[in-house]
Parts: sequence; C-alpha cells; structure tokens
Amino acid sequence: MNAMRITLLAMLTVLTVSGCVRSEDALDNAGFSDPVNQPTSKLAIAAPPDITQEARARSTAVELGQPSVDGASGNVDIEHDAPADGFPVGETIVTWTATDETRSRVMAAQRVVILSLIHI
Repeated sequence: MNAMRITLLAMLTVLTVSGCVRSEDALDNAGFSDPVNQPTSKLAIAAPPDITQEARARSTAVELGQPSVDGASGNVDIEHDAPADGFPVGETIVTWTATDETRSRVMAAQRVVILSLIHI
C-alpha cells in the first residue's frame, strides 16, 4: 500500500516552469515531455512611463509610447488594452502584455491620467 501511494505521488509531482504549472509526466502543448530540457525564458516587460495630459474632448487621444521587452525566446507579441477611441477624463490603467514563442507571458501597467480643466 505504501509503495502504491509513493508511486502515485511521484506521478502527480507538479513543476512550475516559466510561470506555468504542468504535470511532470504529461506532454505540454509544445510536445515537451522532459522537464529538465524545457525551454526557459527570462521574459520581462517594462511599461512606458505614466502619462498625465489635459483633456482635449470627451475622449482624448494619447501617444502611449512603447514598452521595453527583454529576455524573449524568439518573436514576441505585444498587446495592450488601452481604449481604441481615446481616454476619458480620470485615471485609466493600461495593461501591456508580452508573449514569446515559448508562451511565456508577462504584464506591466501604465497609468494614464486625463485632467479636466474648468475655465472660470
């Protein structure tokens, strides 16, 4: 009974590889079965600087800049969730996401503040 329990525990060992949890004995989506030889990525992203800008209309267009990405394995897809039609008055957090060919994914936040100016 103890030998059976030890075998089951060994089969269910979980490893964390590049921010993902996977079973040691199962193939992952890329077809890797050996956890020792898994591709590793030190992917990192830094969002562009925060922005504070005066409102130009109900929605204000903002040049967000570009994030910096380091440690990628192969090509990197970069996305953000900024509103396509401009920013409203107030604070909006833009989340930047970088994903490389090993499916490592990292995120960074950029703060955008649109100020409403009231003329007296």
